Parts: sequence; structure tokens; C-alpha cells
Amino acid sequence: MNLQGHDRQKPHRVSLGIALLLCACLALTIAFVPTVGTLPQPAPNTGPVFGAAGSTGNEGEAAGQQSGTNWLAYWGGLRIFGRATRMRLRSSLVSDLLSSPGVANWAVPGTVISNLDTAADSPYGAGEKVVALTFDDGPSPIYTPQVLAVLVADHALASFEIIGEYGALYSAILRQEVAEGMVLVSHTWSHVDLNTIPTAALPVQLDQTDLLLQNVTGHPVRCLRPPGGRTDAAVLAELGQRGLAELYWDIDPSDYLKPPASVITQRVLSALHPGAIVIFHDGGGDRSQTVAALPSIISGIRARGYQIVPVCEG
Repeated sequence: MNLQGHDRQKPHRVSLGIALLLCACLALTIAFVPTVGTLPQPAPNTGPVFGAAGSTGNEGEAAGQQSGTNWLAYWGGLRIFGRATRMRLRSSLVSDLLSSPGVANWAVPGTVISNLDTAADSPYGAGEKVVALTFDDGPSPIYTPQVLAVLVADHALASFEIIGEYGALYSAILRQEVAEGMVLVSHTWSHVDLNTIPTAALPVQLDQTDLLLQNVTGHPVRCLRPPGGRTDAAVLAELGQRGLAELYWDIDPSDYLKPPASVITQRVLSALHPGAIVIFHDGGGDRSQTVAALPSIISGIRARGYQIVPVCEG
């Protein structure tokens, strides 16, 4: 995979983040530490009195509250800064990945992408151990957030094939997917067979979906996945005129039939090969088995020396 330059930049970004964090520590130390012991005393305890001497049993706590309040503010500030720094670094890494020359914008309009290393203008060489995970028929208000949570937890980017009418209903989920670095791909407006509808219906099925996704992502849609894989030369020509490539796949675990999670996992890992594009489903029915299988699929892919990459980036 041709991301070595990007990978080499990661230590630099991490070092920059650490340096910024240390600077923040120093600044907050200067701001807070000299004031220990100078904050106003807490108000006298006005609660019920217990014991013969009127002791509440909290004198030690009260004595330490003054400095404790300072240090709480100090560490609270550090935690907020650290969280913001991690989010900024993560956002930068995703942004760089999706905008690096030779990685983004390589989906050639009017072509079919069924394997990463054989697609036209692909940055991945023959035999390169990369694999793309793709999810059809969403967004689902139930299962898409679950799929997304697994991907985010495992630091895996994926492509989601969006049915336009569902995307319009659950646009907040689309925005969440984009915010986490995922790629949005058209899957038509209402999941129709493109090779059976009249040409006059294409503007609704294609253009309306593209406009929806572009409004969310801020950039043109790169690919369309034909529902059911049903396509022909005429459909491909229409896609080419709209600047779209056709996203296909070459590993299908048939998760839409709802086999057990262990079966889905076994089917994917046993068929794994360089440049593979795996088709899953996050919508269209009960996808709990897919959600359950995903963590072991991701770990199994990486254990075999593969890197998970998105496809059809904008």
C-alpha cells in the first residue's frame, strides 16, 4: 500500500501533540499552583450536627477542600485540553488520509471497482494487502450507529452505501458517519434495479441522492453501488456521464440472510485476498449478526497482515 509517507508523518504529529500537551501542563501549573491556599474558605457547615462536640466527621475533608478545588480545576483543565488535542490529531490524520495524493479521488467515472488493486488508477499495487469494508442499505437508526461504534472503537474506516430516502430521514446519522471519517456512496434513492427503470427516472434515483450526500459531505459523490449488483453497460454509461464510478465487491458473506456471526466471520476471513472489497449490510432488516461479527472480522483481517482502507473517498 502506498501510504508509507503518511505513516511516517504519524510520529511527528504525535510528538507535536505531546509537546502541546506539555506546554499546556506548564501553563496551567503557572496559572493554578501559585494560588493554592489563597482561594476563599468554603462556607461554614450549616447541616445537622452529630456527636457530643458538634463534629460532622468531615473536618479533614473541609480542610483539604481548598487545595483540592484548585487541583481539581487544574486536572480538569488538563483533561479538557488533552481530549481536544486527541480529537484534533485524529481529525487531522483522517483528513490527511482522505486528501493525500494518490489515495483520494481515484475512482474513475464510468469504470467498475470490484477489487482495489485492479481498479483503474488505483493507488494500490497488485498483491497489496489492503481490504475495504462496505455497508449497504442504510442508514438504519438501530444498526448503523452500532456498526459505526465498532468501526470507531477499532479505528477502521469504511464506506457506507446510502439509500437516499433513508438518508433524508436520518441525516444526523450521515453527518455522524462523515464526522468519524467514513465515506458515503450512493445506493440510489429507493433501492431500485437500475437496469429496469426508464431513463427519465434516473434523475430522481441518481441525482437526488447525490445532492443529498453532497450537502452532507461538502464534496461530490464519487461512486454508486447498484442495488443487488444489477447493472449493465447502459447504466455504467449513465454513471460515467454523472462523474460516478460503479462500486462492486468480490467478497460477499451473505449477511443479509442473517447467518450466525461466527459464519459471517468465517466467510469473510476464509475468502480474504489482496485488494478485497467486502459487502455487508447495516440496513434493510435485522443486522445484529453483522454487528456481532464485525469486531472479530476486523481483528482477523489485521492479524493476517492486511490494512483496512476506505474506497470511493471524495
